[in-house]
Formats: sequence, C-alpha cells, structure tokens
Amino acid sequence: GSQVVSHRLNALHQLKEPIDTHGKMLSGDTEPLLATYQANWLTTDLMDAEAVKADFRLALTERHREEVERGVTLVGPHRDDIELMLSGMPAKEYSSHGQSWSVALALRLATFTILRQHDDDPILILDDVFAELDRKRRNRLVSAVLGVEQVLITAAVLEDVPSELQSYQMVLD
Repeated sequence: GSQVVSHRLNALHQLKEPIDTHGKMLSGDTEPLLATYQANWLTTDLMDAEAVKADFRLALTERHREEVERGVTLVGPHRDDIELMLSGMPAKEYSSHGQSWSVALALRLATFTILRQHDDDPILILDDVFAELDRKRRNRLVSAVLGVEQVLITAAVLEDVPSELQSYQMVLD
C-alpha cells in the first residue's frame, strides 16, 4: 500500500503545475485550481517513500484492533482521495456544472502534458466537451488544442464544435 501511495504522490507532484496552468487557462485566470492528496494517516512530506512506509505501518498498527472488530480495512490507499480546490473551495461541493467540466478538462490536459513529455505524439481525446462549456471556455480550449498534433473530438451536435476546429478533417456518422 505504501508503494501505491508513493507512486500516487509522485504522479500528483508532477501534475500540480500543469493542473494549475490548465485550470488558469480554462478559467481565464479567475479560478485557481489546486490538487492535494488526502490520506488521514499520512503525516510525511511528499516524495519520501520510506517515511510513507513508516506512516502506513504505524497507522495499520494503531487501527488494527478497530479493523478486526469492524471487519473492514480502515487505513490504506483505497481510503485516500485527491482533493480538488477551485478558488479555495472544494470543487466537488461548490463548482457549477461548467466549472466541473473545466476541472475535468484541466486534469485531462495536465495528464496530456505529462504524457507529451514522455511520448512524441500522444492522442488527446475530448468526448463531447464543447456542449458543456460557455463561449469563453470553448475559445480557450480551442487555443489549447490547436497546437496538438492528434486530437479526437466527439460531439453529439456538429454545431457544438467551434468553427475553428470544423475545418479539420472530420468523420461524420
């Protein structure tokens, strides 16, 4: 379990800057987006695998009796989460529908950014996202994807795809 958490912490550390960058880009720099790892047992600094291992071992020892009594595992990566804060508020509780889509897109674009550092040409897939965004966010997303070599965009309605992208090769059903 501590290895899983260490890998998650490393991945989140790599994603923090691109998440922030893409979150600001999509919102027009008005809604800062922050992702943090949430584990009620973790007390160590990020990136220290041995400290994560020690914290995990201590938490398992401390909660062992309660786990046996309740018949469930109370500590471990399956109980952890990533908290997304939008303008200082928990995104899952306070974001609007459009903001939620922007958060999801920022995460997708951040992941794409990291993959691009390790692969020549990953494919960016955007599944019916334009229908969920306001005009300003659509335009910002278009600007972000114009420099991407391979983008697959789906849309239930062709008019949802911004005109700047409609000139590219399309497959229509």
